[in-house]
Amino acid sequence: MVAARRQVKSPAGSFQGFGSQPGVTRLFSGELGTEFSWLLPAAVVGLIAGVWVTRRVARTDRVRAGLVLWGGWLVVTAAVLSYMSRSFHSYYSVMLAPPMAALIGIGATQLWQRRDQIGARATLSVMCLATGVWTFVLLDRTSNWLPWLRWSILALSIVAAVLLVGMPRLRRFSLVIGAVALISGLIGPTAYAVETVAQAHSGGSPVAGPARPSHGGQNRGGNTDDSAIDDLITSANTRWAAAAVGASDVSAIELRTGAPLLAVGGFSGRDESPTLAQFQTYVADHQVGYYLVRQRPNRDEQDEPEQNDQNGQGAQGRNGQGGRDDSAQSTSAQITAWVRANYAVTMLGNVEVYHLD
Repeated sequence: MVAARRQVKSPAGSFQGFGSQPGVTRLFSGELGTEFSWLLPAAVVGLIAGVWVTRRVARTDRVRAGLVLWGGWLVVTAAVLSYMSRSFHSYYSVMLAPPMAALIGIGATQLWQRRDQIGARATLSVMCLATGVWTFVLLDRTSNWLPWLRWSILALSIVAAVLLVGMPRLRRFSLVIGAVALISGLIGPTAYAVETVAQAHSGGSPVAGPARPSHGGQNRGGNTDDSAIDDLITSANTRWAAAAVGASDVSAIELRTGAPLLAVGGFSGRDESPTLAQFQTYVADHQVGYYLVRQRPNRDEQDEPEQNDQNGQGAQGRNGQGGRDDSAQSTSAQITAWVRANYAVTMLGNVEVYHLD
């Protein structure tokens, strides 16, 4: 799955990349909101309602124990993700899916079993309405995609909330009312999931929902098919057809060609593997066919905060030399500098190609 830097309108009308800044609002801002938080309001209401309903039960009660377990998971994980610094992938939010699902299930079940009580019905109504309103907000972040959907969900959630409160008068239709409430909460994330599956994906960071037209779809720059490079790679007869800093381009080319490539510096390009001496030995032994350095355009730090580090795309950094650590002391930078100093370069598009074998 992919990595197009998703952009989402901020209240001021500007844009911000995924991850945002550490803080209490991080998980609700940028693309993170549409990655996982659709049912977060329902989970929070479910947790609070469940704790209240079980407040007088025995300490060993299984429902109460479940609420403590899943509630603790949700709160602790959300706090860690909200305030962690440096590398941050949007897919880390998947850790919140299990507790959210469990808390919604427990809370909704406890409230539904007590639906004869006005308090339980009112809480179910709040759960339904909060989910509908938040879904409306999230869908408004991609307002050009199925614009009718967010209004339909908002209207359906309002109807469901009203019906839940007045359920005693419609007792024969209680199951239908429950189904309407369930559908109003699930239709938004389901539509986003279907759209995600329908899109073509590549790269290292999954991104949900419709592609942003201004960024040419789901794929992030640097992973485009390059037939000329693929032809070179497939013609190489060495242990590693080519080497490049980090796993971003390496993995994409390997998947396209099936040829073995060497990721200098590991996943992000910051590991000391191989060392300069080891790489020189590989080259001397004719084990590496080509060395690739993809030139990436300079980007303003504020426009794309830590995107290189987050996506594993920083493998070649802004100058093609080793992730976010562009100092001459980094192992990947040393290797790149040595190759540039000793081998002739051929440009294929925005990629420097050095024939080592």
